[in-house]
This record gives sequence, structure tokens and C-alpha cells, in this order.
Amino acid sequence: FIDVNKMVESTRTLIDENLLSEEEKKLNEFGETYVLTRSDDKNDPVKKEIFNESKWARIEKDASVTFHPELNPGTDVPTPCFPTLKVAPVTKLNRRKIGINVFGLSSRYRTALLEMIDDLPPLPPASLLAEKFIGTTVYFRYPFLH
Repeated sequence: FIDVNKMVESTRTLIDENLLSEEEKKLNEFGETYVLTRSDDKNDPVKKEIFNESKWARIEKDASVTFHPELNPGTDVPTPCFPTLKVAPVTKLNRRKIGINVFGLSSRYRTALLEMIDDLPPLPPASLLAEKFIGTTVYFRYPFLH
């Protein structure tokens, strides 16, 4: 991480501030932080809010929206975390033309197909998952250890 104050102080010894234009001096100052969100207004599709006046400024105080950087009880370390090809149980790689849909058109090229040892388990519909997880703290294979 960068210590901003230390970085600014060290650069001040390299540059004579009197040689900077007013615009350059303004660019070196901290400004207002804005949150840009999509707006339903067709004439102005982007809504611009000052961060401290937006709902996002209060998110740290919201107990139902949290991230806890800690291991779950009983977590074995190290363990494969987020699924990647590095830890996937790949048994075979096939490259063949299967006509996969790319932007509504059938692909003209061969596609890499991975064959795995185990099939993925069936997942319940998103509507059932949403009822269980919205508004709760979710620990998903934290931390990323490989």
C-alpha cells in the first residue's frame, strides 16, 4: 500500500510548485468523491452524487452488509479456494468445432472442452438462494490461498 502523505512530501522536493500552472496545482489537490450510478431518466442516464451524501457512505454502519477478513472455524490451511484450472480435476482436453453461440452467431472455430472427474452438483434456483442469503454475511472460500 502507498502512504499518500509520504509520497506527496517526497515529490514536493523534486518539483518547484511555482512552476506549475493553476490547473496543474488543482489536479494535485484532493477533490470531492462522487458515486456514479445508472439513472432511469432518459435525458440524463448517469446519476452523480457526492459520496458523503449517498447511501454508500453509510454502508460501513450497516451491520447486514459486512465483509469479515477471517477464516471460518474449522478451515484447513492451505486448501484450494476459488475454482481455477490450477485446482480443477481436469482429466481430458478436447478441441473441436461445436458451434458454440457467440453473440447470437455460431462460432466458426474449434472450442476447448475440458472433461472433469466429477460433475458439478445441482444448484437450487436463484429465487430460493436469494431468500436465504440477501441481507446476511456470506463467507465464500476466504482467503484465496493458492
